[in-house]
Amino acid sequence: MNKGKLWMGAVVVAVVAVIGVQYGGSTGTGEGTSGTIAPAQRHRAAQPSAADVKVQSGGIGAPTTSTVQVSSAQDGAKDSAKDGAKDAAKDAAKDAAKEAAKDAAKDAAKDAAKDAAKDAAKDAAKDAAKDAAKDAAKDAAKDAAKDAAKDAAKDAAKSNLK
Repeated sequence: MNKGKLWMGAVVVAVVAVIGVQYGGSTGTGEGTSGTIAPAQRHRAAQPSAADVKVQSGGIGAPTTSTVQVSSAQDGAKDSAKDGAKDAAKDAAKDAAKEAAKDAAKDAAKDAAKDAAKDAAKDAAKDAAKDAAKDAAKDAAKDAAKDAAKDAAKDAAKSNLK
């Protein structure tokens, strides 16, 4: 489920709860709320007459307590929605940054390993060729000197015999 839809659902539930409590809902506190469940005692009062009803001095269209309460609930809902959106954006940015850092580290490690292997193979081949050439030259010089000394000794022995 999308976080935005979740926040909107939470805001709607909160607004309904506030309005329900404001317009006669019970919070469950007060006298007679503990103990066993008993039948409710109902209060019956006489119906008000036209003389009992008084009109406010502001006349028709003047704000009443109920419109102020609804406006207050709407402001609360708007603030809750704004805070929810801000929190959701912050969480999304944090998650995106974390994923980007993880991906960057993974890519960097992969590239570093690849470059290191390539450089190691290149250096190993270069060193092996260098060592092989050096060893070959050394062996060739040694063999040539040995052969020359042997030939010289042979020639000297032949010339002494004549």
